[in-house]
Amino acid sequence: MYNRHLLKINGVTIPNDFIVEDSYKPVEKPIIVNDYYDAEYNRHVIYAPNTDMTIEFTFRKMYESDFRKVSDLFTEEMSVEYYDFKSGSYKHGIFTCKKGITPGSYKFPSERALLNEHKIELYRKLSLIHI
Repeated sequence: MYNRHLLKINGVTIPNDFIVEDSYKPVEKPIIVNDYYDAEYNRHVIYAPNTDMTIEFTFRKMYESDFRKVSDLFTEEMSVEYYDFKSGSYKHGIFTCKKGITPGSYKFPSERALLNEHKIELYRKLSLIHI
């Protein structure tokens, strides 16, 4: 059941208003171990017992002070609680952020750094028990 947040990283809730509307996408895909055709040209696909999980979202334009509130949460290994629309529940796993979270550009209105929207991709490293 939805509890007014989409993501928690290392126990800290990412404010929903930091995420661009309609950009949050938890994507679960099967992992193909082997894909081959036999002598009669019948296809055989063998799947791993677990699935591959990514969470994609875009941070909105934000001032540097807001960015600092969340930037330190993104480490090599993060404990992530995320809302899964498909199951209607929260799930938990250990994730990594391969591409980092550094925004691509800055503006300086009123002597404050304004960061552009930037896409974040989290990749599951380890699946844990559902919450």
